[in-house]
Amino acid sequence: MKADGTVTKRIYEYLSLSRRPLTHYDTTIFKIMAARDCILTYDHVFDRYAAKLMFSQSAQLVRAMIKENHTVIEKWPFRLKLRPRQTGAQEEFDRLLGGGVLSKERYVEWKRIEALG
Repeated sequence: MKADGTVTKRIYEYLSLSRRPLTHYDTTIFKIMAARDCILTYDHVFDRYAAKLMFSQSAQLVRAMIKENHTVIEKWPFRLKLRPRQTGAQEEFDRLLGGGVLSKERYVEWKRIEALG
């Protein structure tokens, strides 16, 4: 999800703000910024990171590959799963916002592959 009007709209659906921030030093800004981090997706950032660190080449060296379907933990365990106004969505958002983690945490599970030939 791109940081545009859609994200801003979702932020305001989750946050019950009594007013818009008055200045750049308004503490409401920090709550909005934290909420933004919870709502955005970071797949493109992880893909760049994996390419830069050559995950696939490194995996080949040790005869492994990234598992497509995780079995231990979700790829993005802290990503919001519910949409605003769905049952439990507000509680999920509040837990994420107040829990000290963001939706940026990405886990990778590996599996061994047999050598060819």
